[in-house]
Amino acid sequence: MTFILRRIVWPDGSSRPDDFNMMHDGTVVGRMYRMNSIGREMWRWTQSGPRAPTHGPNGGVADTPDEAKAALRKAWER
Repeated sequence: MTFILRRIVWPDGSSRPDDFNMMHDGTVVGRMYRMNSIGREMWRWTQSGPRAPTHGPNGGVADTPDEAKAALRKAWER
């Protein structure tokens, strides 16, 4: 399964260079964005849509964009 990253553009037209919707078959299934925390780069990911959990954690933090995509893929396939 492949996720396509699409940069988020907010209703006011603003966007950030490292803030993406994660798409599968034309549907948003998650979000991934770069965090600047404690002096190192980290990537936050979350699930959305019908496969997202209704309770408990629905995301996490990864060191790289590829690790964030892999973690979302693993969670989404459960």
